[in-house]
Amino acid sequence: MKLYTPDAILLGTTSPIVSKGTEGLQKYFEMLPGSGRKNAITERYTIVLNDDAVVGTGLYTFSRAAEGDAPRPSRFTMLVVRRDGKWMIAHHHSSPRAATRQ
Repeated sequence: MKLYTPDAILLGTTSPIVSKGTEGLQKYFEMLPGSGRKNAITERYTIVLNDDAVVGTGLYTFSRAAEGDAPRPSRFTMLVVRRDGKWMIAHHHSSPRAATRQ
């Protein structure tokens, strides 16, 4: 949670709602510790907006330790801002990646 601003907004890969602020993000991420879930970034790009804001976007794959769970290709966009000298995520969007273009 220390990576996110207190007023961050998250559009999570598996969530039907918008998670807002520390409390909302904690609720979204509460199942992660000890879950065996992993995330591997496979492609990434950055766009510098100014000295205090950068957009990062790309592709990543989620996997779980449980047998039989297929990797889930996904995509992301993050707005990272500098606040009080620390770089933090202010907005994070993640969604499943389409298998083919339609």
